[in-house]
Amino acid sequence: MHFRGVGVIPRVVGFLFLACGIAAAQQMCSSTFLVTAMNQKTNQPLDGLSSSNFHAKVKGREAVIRAVAPAPQHRRIVFVLDRSGSMTGALNDPQIGRYDPNALEERTLEDALRGIPKDDAVAFLAFAGKFSSKTEFVTPDAARQRSLAMMRWKPTGAGQKNRTALWDNLDSALRMLTPHAPGDTIIVLSDGGENSSKLSKRKVRKELLSSGVEVLAMVIANPIAATPEERGGPIALFDLAKETGGVSRATGYGMAGMGAVLLPVLPEELVRLLSHQYEVSVAAPCAEKPESLRMEVGPLGAGVRARLFYPQSLVLRAAAP
Repeated sequence: MHFRGVGVIPRVVGFLFLACGIAAAQQMCSSTFLVTAMNQKTNQPLDGLSSSNFHAKVKGREAVIRAVAPAPQHRRIVFVLDRSGSMTGALNDPQIGRYDPNALEERTLEDALRGIPKDDAVAFLAFAGKFSSKTEFVTPDAARQRSLAMMRWKPTGAGQKNRTALWDNLDSALRMLTPHAPGDTIIVLSDGGENSSKLSKRKVRKELLSSGVEVLAMVIANPIAATPEERGGPIALFDLAKETGGVSRATGYGMAGMGAVLLPVLPEELVRLLSHQYEVSVAAPCAEKPESLRMEVGPLGAGVRARLFYPQSLVLRAAAP
């Protein structure tokens, strides 16, 4: 008697060995990034989470949570200050009255600096047109003393001082944080207008994701924006913050419909969220190009739903030998 299934067995075994060989050849890499977890109802940070609470998918496939640790104790923070023409001139409008973005930016910066822990290091980059002014990293106390001078900085020499090279200056801020360290953060104060950068947002986004540096956006929204760049600027900046794992807030008007990426908190509260972050390490197959990341947390207490901020993509490279 001939058993018809006998010939199938070698093929099945061969397929299994082939699948195991492919899996073994698919080298696993790890990536570490920061996650902000908040209670959706209260906008308060969710503390006390562990590795069992976090779940990750990379490119739609389950990833391994290798470790969850508290946020870095020491950070370097670069404040990027937009001093272009749309940010330095006050306007009067029949409907809303006086609009003074310069005063709003100055107050927002002062409030944000109040939230910086004493052990962090702070630097400034102010820009207008093709000009910029940078500082070295100093203590938060020294930064508060220097902030007014940075807000009063004006470019000298000929040039398009009123134009805004936002992406170029975010790239410059990223270079101030080289070599990159866990917790490095860029906080940008701007109306989001962009009309003169040589670099694209896509290029800067890729560099930020590769470095692990997140962007916090504090947007001074222009209620009477005259150009398409000014009207669309806040959304582009909020998107960049979200993609890098940062959080956003807006001061001003005209931000209806942006609740998905905005937090109704004060600038100092936004900065203090950083100390409540989690440093999460995941393992997944290596990839030179950024792979999409999706994070969830659970189970949580009854009625508690989490709102997460984390990088939208990861670069999973093998560690250098």
